[in-house]
Amino acid sequence: MSQPKPRYSNTTEVEIRPETLRNAANWTPPTVDEISEVLNRAGIKWGQLAVITGNTESIVAGWKEGKEHISYMAWRYICESAGYGRIDRA
Repeated sequence: MSQPKPRYSNTTEVEIRPETLRNAANWTPPTVDEISEVLNRAGIKWGQLAVITGNTESIVAGWKEGKEHISYMAWRYICESAGYGRIDRA
């Protein structure tokens, strides 16, 4: 696994659990705080996530509110953007 990029804010750092950085068959969905941490490292705002991942704003709102789990493909994309490498090969 690669080293994640530096953080873009001075908020409290959230540790990303290793089980969220695995391939789809062995993956555990991240918490909202973990998603926010990875977005921070990727330099992506929640408001940009729908366009970047090809999802609707209502789907992304469900992720942000913790009502739904983020899709594996969206998570994989933002993890790669944040410097965590290809989690699908983990």
